[in-house]
Amino acid sequence: MSARVRLAEESDVDRILSVINTTNRALYMDIIPPEHFRDPFVTREQLTSDLRRWLFFVYETRGNIIGTAALERSNSKAGTVYRLYVLPEFQRRGVATALMRKLEYKAKGVGLKRLRLRVMVEARWAVAFYQKIGYSKVGEIDYGWGRDHVLQKNL
Repeated sequence: MSARVRLAEESDVDRILSVINTTNRALYMDIIPPEHFRDPFVTREQLTSDLRRWLFFVYETRGNIIGTAALERSNSKAGTVYRLYVLPEFQRRGVATALMRKLEYKAKGVGLKRLRLRVMVEARWAVAFYQKIGYSKVGEIDYGWGRDHVLQKNL
């Protein structure tokens, strides 16, 4: 696969939106109660705003964006990972790992010492992935109809 991870541009918004919403629908529709499931999960307006606030990375192959991840600098030493999504047909091929490596490299480059993220407890595949690449559970958030693990990695 001829591929690269690069910083996202505003012109990528619609393709990133497609990756996020397609993947969210495929993977989370069955584990989020119907009354709480949002489709689309992210609107164009939300994503445009996120692109201005966070560093977005895309995984691009043959001109197609198949994965994305975002980094927010929470404070001088910590960052938060958001919106790691890889289209279902490209999962388990190293795409998410490549995105996270690039994101972590960039985080270190700006002086961050640790990264945090939230992942649904029921998304066992995602929890296992993050643990495999060095993230550990440091907390849990209960929001009524579900729970998220809070995971952290020291850089």
